[in-house]
This record gives sequence, structure tokens and C-alpha cells, in this order.
Amino acid sequence: MLSKTFWLFILATYQACFFYASAATQSNSQLPITIDKQSNTNQAIKSYCRDLSKKLRTVKYKGCLELGLKPTGFKSVQGRILTERHFKPDRKFKDLPKGRILFISGIHGDEYSAISMTYLWMQNMVNNQDQTRQHWLFFPLVNP
Repeated sequence: MLSKTFWLFILATYQACFFYASAATQSNSQLPITIDKQSNTNQAIKSYCRDLSKKLRTVKYKGCLELGLKPTGFKSVQGRILTERHFKPDRKFKDLPKGRILFISGIHGDEYSAISMTYLWMQNMVNNQDQTRQHWLFFPLVNP
């Protein structure tokens, strides 16, 4: 059985990641690696989706583009872009308590089933945005 200290460490780590991720996505001018032009951003996302759709049969190129992924401004050690996607609560839920959920996937880049499930989940979120009650922040592939 794992100790209470270990679980507190895990919780603190995830909270720190969410805080850092939230702060980093507020303004791209604060990020050390930025993509300057919109055309470069679009090209980077197209390349990202093309590569991912070749590797995973559940991720279709067009479907990946329709997810509305944005570059975080950071790259992997191998120079691949890291992406994010925010899903904000629908306005009809403005009176509910505000919640934020950080969803990190693809930590182990060779575990394709988790990455596939994340993209299916995100497609469901896109299709049902009017039902979103919390602010979700997805990092679908953090170790490409």
C-alpha cells in the first residue's frame, strides 16, 4: 500500500501542472518557444494531425483538424509540437460552481490506446459542447 505522503505528492504535482498549464496558456508572449505566424500555426497543426493519423487508426486527419487543437508554444525534445484544447462551460451553467479539469494523455508515447481514447473523448466533447459544465484543459499527447 502506498503511503499518504506519496498520494499527497501526486496530488500536488497535478495541481502544479494545472496551475502552470493555465498560466502558460494565458499569453503566448510569455512562452519561451512561440509560433509567430498564423500560417505557421496552421501548418504545424496540419503536420501534427497528419503524423498522428498515420500512426493511430482511430485518429482521422480531418477529425483531428476539427478538434481545434492549438500549439502550446512548447516542443518536445525531438522538436514535435505539443498541443492543447480548452473546453469551457456552456453559458447556461454559469450559476453552477466553477470547476477545472486537467486531462493529460500520451505521457508514455508508445501507449497508443490511451492516446486514441483521448481523441475519441475530445471528439465527444466537441460534439456535445453545450453540455460542458466544467472548464476542461486537454493535453492530448505530452510525449510525442
